[in-house]
Amino acid sequence: MIKKFNNVFSFLWENRNKITFIIMIVMIILFWRQCGQAKYEKKKNYQNQKALTDTLTYLKQENGDLIVQKSTFISNSKDLKDLNSDLSKELDLLKKQKSKPKVVIKTKVVYVDKGSVQSNVFNYGNNKYSLGFDYMDSDSIFSIKGKTNFKAYTKIEDGEKGTLSLDIKPGKTVFDSIRFNIGLTLGVKEDKDGIDRVFAKPSPYTEKIKIEDIDAVQVEEFYKDKYSKKSKKFSVGPYVGIGAGTGLNGQVVIRPQVGVGIQWNLFKF
Repeated sequence: MIKKFNNVFSFLWENRNKITFIIMIVMIILFWRQCGQAKYEKKKNYQNQKALTDTLTYLKQENGDLIVQKSTFISNSKDLKDLNSDLSKELDLLKKQKSKPKVVIKTKVVYVDKGSVQSNVFNYGNNKYSLGFDYMDSDSIFSIKGKTNFKAYTKIEDGEKGTLSLDIKPGKTVFDSIRFNIGLTLGVKEDKDGIDRVFAKPSPYTEKIKIEDIDAVQVEEFYKDKYSKKSKKFSVGPYVGIGAGTGLNGQVVIRPQVGVGIQWNLFKF
């Protein structure tokens, strides 16, 4: 046992410079990995800080349309509860459906309009009437069609003077059709400042449609894929490294190696 220990110790001592070099290479790789993780954490924290303080901004496109945008969150489901409770609830609901959401967007759209419509009176007999209406806005976005039913009776107020009055009994207003025709483009983009922003664009563009709020989260477990691409298990090509071999006297030696071959990655840093 002592002899084996001495052989191992002698081998390590004789190749101490090479072993030190290998340890340095491993430390550099681990340092690069740590730097990459630190860079990601810095990006995530800055992104979430912007999302917490950001307000809706408007960007005019080349065709004259306006898009509404706001910084997104980057978070896992646990931390999202503190960052944005509404998005957290939406994310939890999706996960309960056994799905794997990558981006969750929640927006509030308000339509404001005013106008008038010509009413048509219909007489159904037996003192039954209705006022029909059919409204379409100027942008062909909103339309409503229906009628208001009522009953009308004539009543003598003064027989000597021959004065009559009309007694109106209101009924129900029935909406035969209510239609809201609008498209909404949603997405997430990275701007020149490095900030990811969610955006919404109504179609057609009109000032009657207001985006009052929009929030989004990029789920962290999928967002990290942009920073850590999966490597292949097998690869073919040139390589430079250090390996073990047999010397002229039969002893095991460590020396540099250069060649071309098939490599298999058991794990990656």
